[in-house]
Amino acid sequence: MTFYTKKQRWLAVLFVLLVYLPSLASERVVQTVEAFAYTLPEQDPFLAPFQGMDLQGIEDVVSEIKACREPWRKEAEARIQAHRKHDLYLQIMQSDGNPYGGENIRIRQLRHAFDFGVVLKKPFFSELDALENHVGKRVSSHEWGFDLEERFKLVNQFATQVGFANALKYKLSADKDPTHMIETVIPRLRSMGMSVRGHTLIWPGWKHMHADALALKEEPDALRAFCTEQIKSYARQWDVDEWDVINEPRVNQDIQDILGRDCMVDWFKTAQAHVRNVDTGLYLNDYKVISKDEKPWNEKNIEHYQETVEWLLAEGAPLTHLGFQSRFHAPVDPQVIYERLEQFRKYDLPMKATEFEIRDHKDHVFTELERARMTADMMTIWFSHSLVNGIVAWTFFDIEGFVDERSDLPRAFSLLYENRIKLNGKIWLYLMRNHWHTDVVKKTSPTGTLSLSGFLGDYEVLVRDGDQIKRGLLTLDEDAYVYKVQL
Repeated sequence: MTFYTKKQRWLAVLFVLLVYLPSLASERVVQTVEAFAYTLPEQDPFLAPFQGMDLQGIEDVVSEIKACREPWRKEAEARIQAHRKHDLYLQIMQSDGNPYGGENIRIRQLRHAFDFGVVLKKPFFSELDALENHVGKRVSSHEWGFDLEERFKLVNQFATQVGFANALKYKLSADKDPTHMIETVIPRLRSMGMSVRGHTLIWPGWKHMHADALALKEEPDALRAFCTEQIKSYARQWDVDEWDVINEPRVNQDIQDILGRDCMVDWFKTAQAHVRNVDTGLYLNDYKVISKDEKPWNEKNIEHYQETVEWLLAEGAPLTHLGFQSRFHAPVDPQVIYERLEQFRKYDLPMKATEFEIRDHKDHVFTELERARMTADMMTIWFSHSLVNGIVAWTFFDIEGFVDERSDLPRAFSLLYENRIKLNGKIWLYLMRNHWHTDVVKKTSPTGTLSLSGFLGDYEVLVRDGDQIKRGLLTLDEDAYVYKVQL
């Protein structure tokens, strides 16, 4: 006679109810996944240093994360457990209909639901000679070490989303050939499972507008038509998942002063009507809202952003997301950042750190360890907020930054510099691929069931079936978390 534990009996009952009696559950809750024969890929030695396991230089920061002693960190960890993870229930069934009981199963996360993004500059996708010609203007060393294929691999290792610094800004790209980006770069990123950010459809200050717009200062109707066409053409042209529709309108009001404030509503409506992907997120992006360094922080910036959001929504603008650049120039209390984010909860709109950086300033120069520690703290706070959908590092790979003569490292935030990973890059990988990552081996019960708590995202389930490895793919989200895996 076989004896089951209380938990095993409960799981068996759960699967009888949810798998075999689907009328008792919604269609999205119970899903059947077919597992197919699979050959385990060989490990890529190039990616070995980029698995989130290299902790040299950040040992103290990792210890602080694991110890979780500070009150703000304890609260953040509780929110992460509540909002970024979910229970996953599996039942593995053999092809003959019998449960796959008492066997080890590997459940490995492939991709986060949360957007860990990086911003790239167009030369990053150039062949090595062209890249070196570009960086040679500002940086003397050419010890890059990464060919084009390796650079794509690095992006895939560090990120789930990619944005571009200047490649999609109308002023800087309208007169350039977009073929390489449209036909090669973005499709390659798509093939890797990346989502893509568009930055930006309009940046309404004269210094950020195309020369053709400047010629229309005295012709309001023509200027309005130009702005509409600019937004329409780029929304149609670029295959992206989200757009910064308007960038930095708090201090860039030149166009609005001529056309009237209502033009901002029209810009959002034009974007929504012409985006290539129907579910494209439409952001209002601004700076020094969440990240203002002075204490007390600049309440006027927050009030202005809130007033703009409320006015846009009241006027019927299809504003769907809130974008905060999140560029820091001095240390800041993580709890203060959370409290600032909380001021925007009332809108119930997804929020993103769109241009996250920790940069040196004349009043404060970070050591690389300080930058890594603050990177960890800011990532933790943003990841812990239930309405935040991502954090985007600006930039990923420094190819033209000014170098600090004291440290021989760039003053900018880049996660990589030349052929080395910086300490802030190490902590980024540790959190994304190690600390906030699910990869477990568990034994099924006699009824073929198992359960776990995992971070939201895409998964593979690896099962040994005779002399074969079989692989099933599934998504863990807040609606679909009970799966029957059929071998």
